[in-house]
Amino acid sequence: MVGHSYGSYPIKLYHDRYPKDVIGVLLVDPSLYGMFYGNIAKWDPEKDEYGKGMLDRMNAEFAGWEDPGLNAEKIDMKASAKLIRDSGDFGNKPFVLLWAKNAIWEGGDAPDDWHPGVWNRMKKLYSGDLDRMHKLSTKMKIVFADTPQHNIFFHEPDSVINAIDYLLKQ
Repeated sequence: MVGHSYGSYPIKLYHDRYPKDVIGVLLVDPSLYGMFYGNIAKWDPEKDEYGKGMLDRMNAEFAGWEDPGLNAEKIDMKASAKLIRDSGDFGNKPFVLLWAKNAIWEGGDAPDDWHPGVWNRMKKLYSGDLDRMHKLSTKMKIVFADTPQHNIFFHEPDSVINAIDYLLKQ
C-alpha cells in the first residue's frame, strides 16, 4: 500500500483491520499519526495565560476538533485520532518512509507570537510522534528525497518508484 500525507491514516487503519491483505507499506511524506491529538494536547489553558491571538488560535483548533466542519480539512480529527491510537503497528511488514528533504521539523525557538509553553509541548509531542513513526515495523527503511517539496511524486517520481521497487523485492 502506498499513501501520501494524510493518506497515511487509512493505510494504518486498513492494515489494522486486514493485515493479511498488506504485504508492504510505503508512506510518502506522511502526516504523523499523532498530529490531530497533538493539535489539542499542546494547549494548557489552566496553566498558561494566552494573549488574544493565541486564545483565538486555541479556540479555533478546539472548535475544529469538536466539529469537522470547522477545520480546514473537514476531517473528524477526534475520531481519526482515536482510531489511530487504537490501531496496531506494521509488525514485520516491509515498510518505507519516504520523507521530503528537510521534512523532519526540528522546532527551534518559539516565534514571537507563540506562547513558549505551547511551543515546547508541541515540540515534545512532535518528537514522540516522529519516534513512534520510525518504529512502526521491524523491517523499516527511512529514505529522504532530494526535493524539499511535500508532493514528492510530482517533483521526484523516481524516489517513489525506487521505494516501490524496494518493497516488491522484499
